[in-house]
Parts: sequence; structure tokens; C-alpha cells
Amino acid sequence: MKSMFSLFNLIMSTAICWYIYRRLFMPIIQAIKCINTAPVFMTFSFLMAISIPSYFIATRYNCALLAQISSITAAVLLIIFFNLFAYEICALMLRHLQNFHYPLISRMAGQHIHHRQLIIFWSTIAIIYGAVGFWQGSAPPQVKEVALTIPQFPFKNFTIALISDLHLGATSKQAFLEDCVQKINLAHPDLVVIAGDLLDQDPSDEYSDLLNKFTPLKNLRSKYGTFMVLGNHEYYSYTEKTIGKILKPYNVRLLVNESVFLDGFNLVGLADPSGERFKSIEPSLEKAISGADGGYRKDAPSILIGHQPKLVKLLDRYLLTSQRFDPQFVLMLSGHTHGGQLFPFHIAAALAQPYVSGLHLHYSLPIYVTSGAGLWGPALRVFSSGEIALIKINY
Repeated sequence: MKSMFSLFNLIMSTAICWYIYRRLFMPIIQAIKCINTAPVFMTFSFLMAISIPSYFIATRYNCALLAQISSITAAVLLIIFFNLFAYEICALMLRHLQNFHYPLISRMAGQHIHHRQLIIFWSTIAIIYGAVGFWQGSAPPQVKEVALTIPQFPFKNFTIALISDLHLGATSKQAFLEDCVQKINLAHPDLVVIAGDLLDQDPSDEYSDLLNKFTPLKNLRSKYGTFMVLGNHEYYSYTEKTIGKILKPYNVRLLVNESVFLDGFNLVGLADPSGERFKSIEPSLEKAISGADGGYRKDAPSILIGHQPKLVKLLDRYLLTSQRFDPQFVLMLSGHTHGGQLFPFHIAAALAQPYVSGLHLHYSLPIYVTSGAGLWGPALRVFSSGEIALIKINY
């Protein structure tokens, strides 16, 4: 199943590259009469076409330089694709307006809007889009405080440091994780939660040096410790069954459909829905709150951690179908979406998930979706920023 998913990504990225090549670079090549210049554009378009597949290969074999080059090239590819697509939509609308039955509108379309103006406009947008995207993508994650009042929670002045989607791999540097750990420790949290997608590589792979980058995790300081749940990228990197053992020396406890009782409340961690697709570890709320491991107290309030916001639907189904006790969830923490990361992917994220970023109220349950600390793929963020969320309860 994982190989089929990778093949689908490869086919889609190749199709996008071919579209750009035919619609943008081919006309340029045909317009160039100089025999020495055309191969330059041919080479550039070829590099664009292989950028996304080469990123996956470089990540797999820990080729940091190639991964960085591929990531930047893929970012340029996406910028061109988005703006070329927008240009074609505008050009199509222009052609229809010119054939409009009302003379005034058709004259305005024909006389005041031209394809050359559209090209200049969208080229300007592409430059601004790229500059903002690279600037926001390279910025370190900022600390964001979120105040909550939860009457059922047993503590006052309780702080949870929520971090997600670090995507440690070939392109990440140890200094990035050190910066995140330092910002968390400065907040003196009571609890640290890593809401999945910690890594993009299998640390045990012979090509990986990822274990060296994990070292700063040992320096995380909080009263109740550091807990993590599985994200979809733990499944993609084949580590969903081994990451708990890998992280144990770094004082990070993995919660996979299980709970832990912490001096008055339950912390409940779910596996990722990717387990259903890959026929691996599937999310199960029933198992998490069964109390089979002795870590769940039925009479205590619970905080739910799930990488994807749509895991809240598991709770909805449980409450609708279960004839047993009410699990008393008072808060849910999630990540996964990167806050959309790159416009217009915000739209796709909103279609796939009930919530994209920020604090929401799901019926009576507060749910916070962090936009994540790291990036995946192109080093771009547009209308999104990296964050470390400090959930301050009953301050």
C-alpha cells in the first residue's frame, strides 16, 4: 500500500511538471532561434520535472544537499504552477467576456484587459508569492499562548507545550530542534506534547544520521514529562511500530491507543488514521480508554491527543454508539495540517479536516490545532506560520 501511495505521488508530480513544461517552457524554446540557448531551457525544465521525485530519493538516502536543492526547485515549481494556472483561468474568462452579448462589457474586456497585462500581473504576483513564501518558510517557529478556562480540570495555572510536525529528516538541522527545546523550556511547562510527525526518516536506516538530531529532546523539561502520538509520517517512514523504543532513551513516551493518569487527569493518545490505509496500527478510542493497562481513571477528566483533527470523529461515534460511561474529555490537541502551509492548500486542508488551525469548539469540546513547528516538502509558508503553542489552562 505504501509503495502504491509513493507511485501515486510520483505520477501526480510528473503530470504537473509535464503540464508546466508544455504550457510554459515549450513555447519559450520554440521562440528561441539561437541554437546555444535552447538547451539551457531544456535542461532547466528537465530539472524542474525531476525535482519532486529526487526530493523523496534524497530524503531516503540522507543526501542533505540534494534534498535542499530539490526542495527549493520544487518550491519554484509550485509557484510557477499556481500562477500559470491562475493566468489561464483569467485568460479563459477574458475570452468569454470578449464574446459577451452586452457590448459595453465585451468592449471593456477587449480594450482594457490584454494577455500581456495578465502576464505582467501574474508574474508580479509570482515574485511576491515566492518572496513571502520563502521568508515565512525560513522563519523559526514562534511561541503562541492560548488561554483556556476548563472548570472540570483539576489544576489552576497549568501549561501544556504543544509542538507538532517537526519533520526531522535529511534537510533538518539539529539547531532547529535545539531552538524549539529552548523556547519550550523558557516557558516552564507542566507537560510537553508532541502531536505526531516528529520524523521523516527511519532513524535505524543505514543511511540516516537522525539519531544524532534527536539529542536535544533529552533537554526538554516539564513537571509531568514529554508524551507523543503517531503521525502519518511515522507510517510513511515505516517507524510506527518501532519509534516508541527509539525515543525511550530521549525521555519521550509514545502513547499508541493508550492512556496515562497524571495526578488528577488522563492523557489519552490515539494512533493515526493512516493505520487504516496501510493496514498497520489503527486508531482505537475504545482500546485507549479501556483501562486495560491501568492508565485510565473513569472518574477523572481527560485530554485527547490525536495527530489529525478528524480523529475527533472517533469520539463522536463513541459517544453516539457506546452504552458505557462518558469518558469526560475536556480538551483535544492536534496538528497535521501545518495551518494549510501553502495557499491554496488551505482549501484542501479544510476539505479533508474539520479544523485547519487555531482554537475551535467542537460542540462543547475545545480543540486546538497547531500549525506545526516544521515544514514538509517545499520550504514555503504562505498565510501560515510555524508555532509552538502554549496551552494555558485556568490562568
